[in-house]
Amino acid sequence: MTSIINSCIAQNILDDIEIHIFEELFNSENPISELIELNESNDTTRCWRFNNKYQLNEEIDNRPSFWPYAAGWNARARPSQKIYKYKYHPNGQLDIINETHASEGEIIMTAHQFTYPNQNTITEFYKLNLNEHLNFDFQFTQTMDGSNIIESIQRMKNYIGDSYVQTDQRLKYIYNEQLKEINHYFAVNSYPLNDEEKPIQETLGARTTYSYDQSNRLQRIITAEYTENGGQKINRDITFIYYDQSTKIEKIKLLYGENYTPREFEYIIEYEMNGNLKTIAVNDKIYKYITKR
Repeated sequence: MTSIINSCIAQNILDDIEIHIFEELFNSENPISELIELNESNDTTRCWRFNNKYQLNEEIDNRPSFWPYAAGWNARARPSQKIYKYKYHPNGQLDIINETHASEGEIIMTAHQFTYPNQNTITEFYKLNLNEHLNFDFQFTQTMDGSNIIESIQRMKNYIGDSYVQTDQRLKYIYNEQLKEINHYFAVNSYPLNDEEKPIQETLGARTTYSYDQSNRLQRIITAEYTENGGQKINRDITFIYYDQSTKIEKIKLLYGENYTPREFEYIIEYEMNGNLKTIAVNDKIYKYITKR
């Protein structure tokens, strides 16, 4: 499951905080066949299903989401359902994810295609051709060193008439036995359709640092953005608290920068006696979990 979490950047049924909660469950030596998330009304909000090889087979996300056709003042979260169906090559590598996004009688179907330029690189590509002003190509590339990501590049091209705007986000990972730092680089450029690609002028926009406790458990993640005058401003500060000496996370405290509202979130995680995930409380919301093995 870790490789799926690392590689499927385009879909975000798990956010980058939840990954730390779910990773131990999905990588358990006692593999699961299905995980169901329920809200306080006992409605299914999300579901993960695995095949008989314990590969992720299907994800369902029933949470409200923004509709890609909407823009500007029309953009709003609306009732929707996203379904992701996974297909694999015989060697176990991910081949394609077929995404269906349905909302208020409208449907968008997207095919996320995965290729492997070499043994250390995985690329995900998909298109969203919505109308003459919303015509996008997305490409996500990750380069690995063993099980470690060393570089991740997200490239979006928005085609407008006979030109396109290209937005690049590159993450550079630095390790000292464990992940120590991620540098975030950004670039936005526009090109004529038939123009040759030019070297990208990047800007270092943010840096994320990781710290660990004496038991080598992740303790804190801090992301600082760089300001125009070269200073740094905290964008996000995450603290992890564990159950005694175990690797099970008891609480996650999240503090956003001063421009965010609300700024503070607290995740409280509870487990069943057998180690299965029981509930996650996020501020005033509680989610329950059913695990099938």
